[in-house]
Amino acid sequence: MLSPLDLQNKKVVTKKRKYDKIEMDEYLDLVFENYKELFNQNQELQKQIKTLSDGIQYYRSIDGVLYDRYVSELLAWPANKDFNGLPKDMKYGRLGMRCFENCKFTEFVIPECIYYIDSQIFYRCKNLRSVTFPSHELYSCDTDLFLETGGSVKEIHMKATTAPERCYFNSNDAELKNATIYIPKGSSYEYEFKYSNSEWKKFPIKEED
Repeated sequence: MLSPLDLQNKKVVTKKRKYDKIEMDEYLDLVFENYKELFNQNQELQKQIKTLSDGIQYYRSIDGVLYDRYVSELLAWPANKDFNGLPKDMKYGRLGMRCFENCKFTEFVIPECIYYIDSQIFYRCKNLRSVTFPSHELYSCDTDLFLETGGSVKEIHMKATTAPERCYFNSNDAELKNATIYIPKGSSYEYEFKYSNSEWKKFPIKEED
């Protein structure tokens, strides 16, 4: 690839005060090939810039945290950042798939504004010991929330006094082998007997003091 300095320092031999035609043609051919390559690279970069620019409109970053453009879904939380809450204007929010991947939390309280939880939100959060769920029933909660946490979760706190009909967890999940579900005082019937086929009662359950 020719550099600007190459062009500046290029000297063409003159013959009888004229440039050598063959040498000049060869040099112009070289300049043309280099220019064509740069032109094509520039065109490709312009396409990439446009693609990235078009994609930016679908995302929004707030304090280093990635959300969708409407700030209704949390997409990615920095692994080394302490959890300090979600935007106050988030309503009926969603926690996106693997949004807390590799985060170092030991305790986590899911904000009350969350109504949708995608799968594997705590993927590889191997320091996680305790998780507290909102006081309302979630509209949807996918499986494998604690994938590859290494069985670190010991406590799951349910704030809802009325048990959701569908258990959020799979009793056969090896990642929850050490977990106990803590429920509000006086709500044992809701979690253990209200639904005959419920997964809730397959976990160790204790009422909060």
